[in-house]
Amino acid sequence: MKISANKNQKFIENFKKGLKRPNYIFPYIYQRYKSWKNNKETEKIRKKINQENLIWHFCTPKSASSYLVHLLILNNKKHASSIPYWSDRQQVSDFSFLFNSIEGQKFKNSKWTTVHHQLTVYDSFLEKYISEKHIAIIQFRNIYKTLLSLKDYIISTNIINNNSWVKWDHEKYNDKDILKLLIFNYVPFHVKFIKTWVESKIRGKKIFINYESFIKNEKHYLEKIFIGYDKKNIIVPEIEKIDKKSIKLNLGTKRENTLSVDEKKLIDEIVDIYTKHSDPIIKSLIYEKS
Repeated sequence: MKISANKNQKFIENFKKGLKRPNYIFPYIYQRYKSWKNNKETEKIRKKINQENLIWHFCTPKSASSYLVHLLILNNKKHASSIPYWSDRQQVSDFSFLFNSIEGQKFKNSKWTTVHHQLTVYDSFLEKYISEKHIAIIQFRNIYKTLLSLKDYIISTNIINNNSWVKWDHEKYNDKDILKLLIFNYVPFHVKFIKTWVESKIRGKKIFINYESFIKNEKHYLEKIFIGYDKKNIIVPEIEKIDKKSIKLNLGTKRENTLSVDEKKLIDEIVDIYTKHSDPIIKSLIYEKS
């Protein structure tokens, strides 16, 4: 009996100590509670995002996305971001970050909120945050020109390893080596980007924008994006008058395809295996020129 009493006393003492640290007493219950609370908050954020009039902007690099963002901001007062600064990490939406960004814009008088461009493939989790009240812009560029432009950009700006596509020793790799690294590392992303967005079943409206078509007729695409806007009020400034310091802008429709036969063959092989059993429209968009 004495031993039993000591055990009970020890249990009571430990229980009292544990009251100050409930996760030590009821680890499973506490974990379930925290999970329930987090899920409830996540669902609350998802529903509020779904209720907003959002224009999502998804893109591949070097597709005039910065230029489109500039035009979206000129024509719309409310703009947000779902991507915190990730440096050389792959871009993944942070919906709590997006929600807070939207909340910070709520007193601005504008029907739409544009969500700044992001290099993000479609997935079923992202789908939950895109409602029938949303528009999804999918902006892209011909795969050959994208690779050449991306290679030139990386080399000319001396980005070196501060990017999510390739890592290399800049003192040992030449331009051809860097391009080959890009082909192996970037092309799968480009294909998956277009493939997943074409095949996606989102509730909102999808607008596909090709680089060459866009820079030849910006107003046409802005009219498709801003439904209900008076066409006379849509702003498209002269490119020469845009402050080049404020955005990354280097437009040009006459880029020559300087890829070698072997480089093109390698790109085509990667595209072929990824699109072997896919809708032919996917490959046509990957190679689309205008």
